[in-house]
Amino acid sequence: METSGKPPLGFLNPLLYQAAQEQPNVFNDIVTGNINCNRAYCCQYGFSSSVGHDPATGLGSINFPKTEQYILNLK
Repeated sequence: METSGKPPLGFLNPLLYQAAQEQPNVFNDIVTGNINCNRAYCCQYGFSSSVGHDPATGLGSINFPKTEQYILNLK
């Protein structure tokens, strides 16, 4: 990004949520799995992953090439 002449990105959270709304393919959506278990035990409470943002996986994993293009195309 530095070589593109763009200023430093700073705090990324607002930019990531904006990208998720405007161009969801900058994230790889994780739609299977849950966080009901840890190494020690499982319980009836927790969160399951689903399509889009969810408590288990958030926005998903970043697709770096698409995220880079999204950021470089910002005005």
